[in-house]
Amino acid sequence: MSWKKGFGRRLKLYGIGLGLGSILAWALVWRNHTDGPAMWPSAKIRESIRNGVFLADSASLTQLQQVGLKPEQLSAWVDSSNVQISKSEPQRSPRIYFLENQSETVGIRVEIQDSTYRILSTEFLN
Repeated sequence: MSWKKGFGRRLKLYGIGLGLGSILAWALVWRNHTDGPAMWPSAKIRESIRNGVFLADSASLTQLQQVGLKPEQLSAWVDSSNVQISKSEPQRSPRIYFLENQSETVGIRVEIQDSTYRILSTEFLN
């Protein structure tokens, strides 16, 4: 067997392996994730908010009322929102993230500390 036939055979096997690996990666990571895998930062932030305890102090409730949201609707709103890392402060303690929902044109700044979170501010987006 010449080196050209051997090389072509190895290249074909490499392509099959790469294709099967890509399908497996898609099935394990990307499937059922519209905004990327759960290991990406925005998905982890939304998950920590969903699993956290909402501190319903008067300031947070006032901010939610300004944009027409109720505390019961907050989890669904977070699921449909996008995290804007550029407007967030993840390095400070407690961490502050800005979530925006383009369908409702509302942005919310959330402060996450340990397993609790509260609303710092809300704003209407243009």
